[in-house]
Amino acid sequence: MEDQQDASRINAGMGVGDAIKHAFIVSWKYKWFWPLGFILNPQIVGVSYYNGKPDFERLFESGEIFLWIGVIGLFAFFLSLAAALVQPTLILAVDQYRQGRSSRFKETIRAGFDSFLPCWLMGLLWLVVGIAAMIILVVPVALAFAASPVAGVLVMMPVLLVLMVGGFLLMPIIYFGYRHLVLERLGIIASIKAGYRTFLEMKGRAIGTLLATLAIIFGVNVVIGIPSGIVQISTQLGGFTDSPAYAFYLLFALGFSIVFHGYFQAFSSAVWTLVFPAFGSELETVAEVESRP
Repeated sequence: MEDQQDASRINAGMGVGDAIKHAFIVSWKYKWFWPLGFILNPQIVGVSYYNGKPDFERLFESGEIFLWIGVIGLFAFFLSLAAALVQPTLILAVDQYRQGRSSRFKETIRAGFDSFLPCWLMGLLWLVVGIAAMIILVVPVALAFAASPVAGVLVMMPVLLVLMVGGFLLMPIIYFGYRHLVLERLGIIASIKAGYRTFLEMKGRAIGTLLATLAIIFGVNVVIGIPSGIVQISTQLGGFTDSPAYAFYLLFALGFSIVFHGYFQAFSSAVWTLVFPAFGSELETVAEVESRP
């Protein structure tokens, strides 16, 4: 009954503020969202990843560098597979909440398998596009720096601006594209095109949603980043990393990150899923108006 009441309020016409409120609610209600959110963007707070300058010469001479590259590449590959399953699972679960239905982990993750491969291929496509864009934009900067430092700086400034603005505007298209892919079962290219059209039709609210979620995540990271930074510096200066107790601390940090960081990543995903139906209904209205004789 409670879920149906929530659904009626959402479907009645939910703005960005309502989407954020319900995203907080649903992400707290379903605790199994948290580890899934952590898989989407794994970060362990309170742990330093820097342990001094690596000896690259020794790594190359011993061949260990290739071992590490292989291990990191394999880890990234399996993480991408896990994220491709988590992405549709969270989208479907929040969509069920929107419809007033309860979400169960096993049932939802089974349904997520249907969109697993398309989601993974879409993520791979965006990765290739990102790498290609970086190469296209970085090469002129490198050539300019080779000519002179001043020319390099002059070329780098607009390139950075293009990267920041382009990346910012691309994020809603990517988020909407995944939801067209999972909820409407469109093809990969069709989903990207639909995400682009959705963004164009509702770009004001889409940008507002993006700014609001980024502000919340940034504010939370700042709040937790201060004590986290203190802990990181203390472990490095105090030689705590060499202590056997550090292993227990790492387990604590991992558990805390899954709960804290995972919750807010699931929250971010939920916001876009909750906002998406409102966009869809408005787009249909526009299409109906345009189709009138």
